[in-house]
Amino acid sequence: MKDVVEESGLSRGGVYMYYGSTEEMMLALVEQIDRSNETDYDRAIGADGSVWGAIERLMDQTQQEAETVTDSLVPALIEFFINAWRSRKYDALMEERYRRGAQILEAFLQNGVDRGEFRPIVPVGAVVLMLLSFYDGLMVQAVQLGPEAAQTRVGLDTMLEALRHLLQVQDGNKEVSP
Repeated sequence: MKDVVEESGLSRGGVYMYYGSTEEMMLALVEQIDRSNETDYDRAIGADGSVWGAIERLMDQTQQEAETVTDSLVPALIEFFINAWRSRKYDALMEERYRRGAQILEAFLQNGVDRGEFRPIVPVGAVVLMLLSFYDGLMVQAVQLGPEAAQTRVGLDTMLEALRHLLQVQDGNKEVSP
């Protein structure tokens, strides 16, 4: 709540006029973040129209997020969901968020397959599971250790190469070599 008060410029009482509790506020933030994330993949395709180019841009964006993670909502969200896990209060919400996020990411990657950019050697759904686990782990490590000690750039570059291989990224009609 202290962070929200400082960031919003409102008094503590002013924030509580909008939200009855910290928990209510966190749930509203999660909903807002999820809505924003749903459009991020389409926006990432950008001017060149390449799904692979969008993946590279998203990896760069992830690095920027990791570099500023301690100044973001990520630590508070991690704490909120870890505490919620203990009570099992939001199991259905967590499962739905995971399912929806995986569905959006799978559709995004499938777009690359449909366009002929990718010829994956494993199911796209398996790549999605790997990416979701990697992202979550990367952010937790960046919070705990800091991005330098967690070597987030090395991890992201390695993940990009793994994706290039697993998706068999195509340049025209030939595979792009690592």
